Parts: sequence; structure tokens; C-alpha cells
Amino acid sequence: MSVSSVLSLIFGALGVVAVFAPGGNLGLGLAAGLILGACLSGFGVLGQKRLVRTRAAYVLPALAASFMLKLAALFVATFVFLRFPETADRFDPMATLLAFAFSAMAVLLAGTVEVSRLLRAAGPDRPRSAASAGLPG
Repeated sequence: MSVSSVLSLIFGALGVVAVFAPGGNLGLGLAAGLILGACLSGFGVLGQKRLVRTRAAYVLPALAASFMLKLAALFVATFVFLRFPETADRFDPMATLLAFAFSAMAVLLAGTVEVSRLLRAAGPDRPRSAASAGLPG
């Protein structure tokens, strides 16, 4: 099992514990942020690993798309907290956004190290850019 997978599971478990430990809207906010951040980053890393095996030229665009997905999730969460004030009564907005950022960055850093290691192991004969692979763009 890879480090990013383990971190995703750890942050998911921390999210479950966070519901019960502090309790209230702080606990729910921490849980939502930890689980959402770990899931989105985990899916992004999983897609990058799949692309290393199939089309290594698209790993960097997949990293950018994963980042944009996480950014969009932050914007949507902020919009929901601002537009619907009753959600702030159930989830602490600051705890949710900070927990999301922390778990997303931790899984992303571990995943980036793994993906770069896989790219190096693929060897120099494997095309690394769209131009060298003969792909448009």
C-alpha cells in the first residue's frame, strides 16, 4: 500500500474521530474538511499513477486538473457557507476549510513524491512530454 493511500485512510479515520472528540459544529467541520480533502487528493494521485502506467505525457496536466478540482471544492464550500448561514451553525467554516487544506496538502505531497518516483522508474525511453510522444498540444 502506498504512502498516499495510507495517508488518505488516516485522514479519513481522523475525520471520524473528529466528529466525536470535540463534538458540535467544530467536530463536524473538522470531519468534513479532513475527509473531503483526503478524498479529493487521493483520487487525484490515483489518476496520476494510472497515467504514469498508460500515458506518462499527461501526468502534469492531471496534476493541474487535480489542483483545480480542489480549488473548485474550496470555492463551493465557501459559497455554501456564505450563501446558507444555517450551514455555519452545523459545520464550523474555519475548521472545515483549514482541515481540508491540511489533509489535501499532506496527501498531495506524498502522492507527488510517489508519482515522481514512478516516472523515474519508467526509464528514459518512455516519452515524458506530449511533444516527444507525438501527441498534439
